[in-house]
Amino acid sequence: MTVPAPPPPSVAETPAVVAGLLNGRIETPDPEGGGVRETAEFLNGLLNGEVCQFENGQVVRKLTYVAGLPQGPATFYAAGRPVQHAQFLAGRLEGPSEILDPAGRVTVAMHYRLGVLQGPLRTYQEGILTMEALFVAGVQEGPATCYDPRGRIVSVTPYHGGQRYGEARYFSPDGALIRSETYLRDHLEGPTTDYAPSGRLRSRAFYHKGELHGETTLYDEHEKVIQRRVYHEGKVVLVNGKPVAASGKPVAAGAAAPAVTPPSPSPGGRS
Repeated sequence: MTVPAPPPPSVAETPAVVAGLLNGRIETPDPEGGGVRETAEFLNGLLNGEVCQFENGQVVRKLTYVAGLPQGPATFYAAGRPVQHAQFLAGRLEGPSEILDPAGRVTVAMHYRLGVLQGPLRTYQEGILTMEALFVAGVQEGPATCYDPRGRIVSVTPYHGGQRYGEARYFSPDGALIRSETYLRDHLEGPTTDYAPSGRLRSRAFYHKGELHGETTLYDEHEKVIQRRVYHEGKVVLVNGKPVAASGKPVAAGAAAPAVTPPSPSPGGRS
């Protein structure tokens, strides 16, 4: 979040000037609307106290300054209503911050340390928790968990260095695993498996750099193979052992199918 520097008032707008330095409460008029654009408090030429900024007669920012830097609680507004609460320390975001919906309910709750996200971040919809994530020094790390409106886990996705890394899992409303995906540096890499809510295997595929690469297998209700496809860099080259041309049509008898590089090992997790 960037806090815009308040525009300095001219000496003519200044009710108190001591040794050439602004002191006291300042009102800066709005040259377009005719009202007040800003109210601020100065001490020895530095902002010190409450600063309020206005647009079209409505407050848009309310912050507290100490020795020229934002310090303490801050509130940001849209159409006259609060849309975000934050805390500052020595000019940087520090501590809890919340984003609000039009009804005043929290939609995002987060925590800052030295101006960057640090710790848990939670999102809400109409007051109901929808997602939890973790940040370390401004970078997303660890599992991100999504929830349905009844509080049941929908998915758990691991992050490392701000990117998806490892096995992501998706669940049915009953809590059964219905899909697993493997990521490496934010791209699908390795096995992806789909399950029926009963736990029955439905399909398995392999990815490389985000594209289907290797064998994809579909299973019937008895987990018997009903189709095998082989992909090379996102394009199917074999269906049930028969070569397929780039056009999607079967390759003529005797023609060689493109060579397929085996998929690389997954970065960890269930296959």
